[in-house]
Amino acid sequence: MTEDNVSLTGEDLLKILQGMMRQNFEVGKLAQVQHLLRNAPGMDISEEVSEGINRFLLGIGTKERNLSQEVKEWVLSSSGVFLSSNVVKELGLSSRSDTKNVSKVLERLCAEEVIEKYGEKRGCYRLRETDLQQMDIMNPSETSLELVYPFSLGSVFVTLPRNIIIVAGEPDSGKTAFLMTFTEANKDAFEIHYFNSEMGEMELRSRLSKFGRPMSEWQKVSFWERSSNFADVIRPDAVNIIDFLEITDDFWKIGTWIKQIHDRLRKGVAIIAIQKARGAAVGRGGHVTLEKPRLYLNMEPGKITIVKCKNWRQEDFNPNGQELFFRLVKGCNFIIDKYWEKPELIEPKKARAYNSFARGIN
Repeated sequence: MTEDNVSLTGEDLLKILQGMMRQNFEVGKLAQVQHLLRNAPGMDISEEVSEGINRFLLGIGTKERNLSQEVKEWVLSSSGVFLSSNVVKELGLSSRSDTKNVSKVLERLCAEEVIEKYGEKRGCYRLRETDLQQMDIMNPSETSLELVYPFSLGSVFVTLPRNIIIVAGEPDSGKTAFLMTFTEANKDAFEIHYFNSEMGEMELRSRLSKFGRPMSEWQKVSFWERSSNFADVIRPDAVNIIDFLEITDDFWKIGTWIKQIHDRLRKGVAIIAIQKARGAAVGRGGHVTLEKPRLYLNMEPGKITIVKCKNWRQEDFNPNGQELFFRLVKGCNFIIDKYWEKPELIEPKKARAYNSFARGIN
């Protein structure tokens, strides 16, 4: 049996490298094979083909490096949770090779702790938020905001920058009247942005006209039509009023939305109205809505309750649990019937002893 002498040419080497590229081998592997075969005995490669091979490898390497940089820039400009498929789609990639390389780049970013895998879903990642702002407790830059609230709430609550105030109310309990009264009282001193989710322009004008002020005065307030994604439009250094944060299912999401609004604030505040079922202690979303607010109010027709107050105006007066009774006249005027006080606890009736009960029957 004889063995024929087999020699490789430069064209053969180029075809081998092209085949490896189609199989999604990394450029480093291609360069290694090229180096080994170029120096193999009997290799016949012209200068022209050699330059072509070098251009081929350089082109792949440049493309891979460019894709890696594009993916990293996309990731760093993102926020929250994303899928690898989002990266592929937004970068306009279509080839199987590019899709595989995106996965490799994301794995490298995981190893570099730029991102981390999130949840159980494959290809789901989260950008790690590592920026920290050191707090100067010796020289705080914050000062209280002397906002004027209905029902003299400012006498028991101190408003600080980045505060969230929740007004959870039953239908027709006066939530919008509360927010408009607050707006009317503060429009001359603060920049106010009022986000309205349910009233058209004519209805809004009609409600505002009930306050008996010239309509020109309301031009100091910026009114916006908005029903979702409020965090995207929050003014970080202003007073933001959301009337209201609407949700029809998956009520647990409302806690996330409140946090997103809070994270957008700097020197400003947000006053958020949410719906509440009749008789419920808190608004839709349950107790998760209690986490971020520094003031949480529960409104029902004729009564308002301070469910949570963290920034007490007076250290020796705890406003939590205080109730106030009111009447709402003409949709804008609150008349107080009974000022803030804690409800009296009703002692449960003691059970009668069985012997006494039996004697009463006889």
